[in-house]
Amino acid sequence: MVDLYQSISTLERQHKRSQLNAVYGELMEHRRKLKDLILKRHLQSVQCTKGFYYIHANKG
Repeated sequence: MVDLYQSISTLERQHKRSQLNAVYGELMEHRRKLKDLILKRHLQSVQCTKGFYYIHANKG
């Protein structure tokens, strides 16, 4: 009976770990997407700023 309980307990821990690994993988994917989006927005902002200064510098 004790062996059976220990086996069940071990299997439950392994199951939780596998779920945590899946959740962690999903979390890392979302973090990567967020990082890419932030970088893309930053680059767009830099391009807009460069364009603004280029246009206004050539007016004078």
